[in-house]
Amino acid sequence: KPDCKNGYILDGFPRTLPQANGLNDILEDIKKPLDIAISLYANKDELINRLVKRGKESGRSDDKRSVIEERQKVYWDKTAPLIDFYKNLGLLREIDGLGKIGDVTERILSAIGETIKKKLALEETELGKTKKVFSIFVEGVQNVIRYSAESLGSEDQEESEVRYGLVT
Repeated sequence: KPDCKNGYILDGFPRTLPQANGLNDILEDIKKPLDIAISLYANKDELINRLVKRGKESGRSDDKRSVIEERQKVYWDKTAPLIDFYKNLGLLREIDGLGKIGDVTERILSAIGETIKKKLALEETELGKTKKVFSIFVEGVQNVIRYSAESLGSEDQEESEVRYGLVT
């Protein structure tokens, strides 16, 4: 789709190893591999307490302690194996998910920016002037982060540009 031509973020997908393997197969076929996988980690009790508080404040029926604990069991059984999967591919960045939303967002964007800069430097060294699309798998993020990165070439004043913003 046109809105994904400069990159994309998958938030909450894949959730299982079979989905991750299928996704990798598709991305290999279309020659658009993932550049980074982000996993947010947090203390289990702190996370449960925050979600229960959110449920009380917002009236969400799915943010009760028993429902949250069941969702966590499903996560550890089915989704957590993706941590090792992406770690073994050299794509995983683990980020502390506790703190103010702005602080966590900054940590995520910093990890994305570092990955983009490294990739651009490598590709510019190998290929000269290039335009590159980046893709990210973000596990555990509630807000979607949209961004694009483009190598502008050495004749331009700025070698690379990274644009991103939050979509809520």
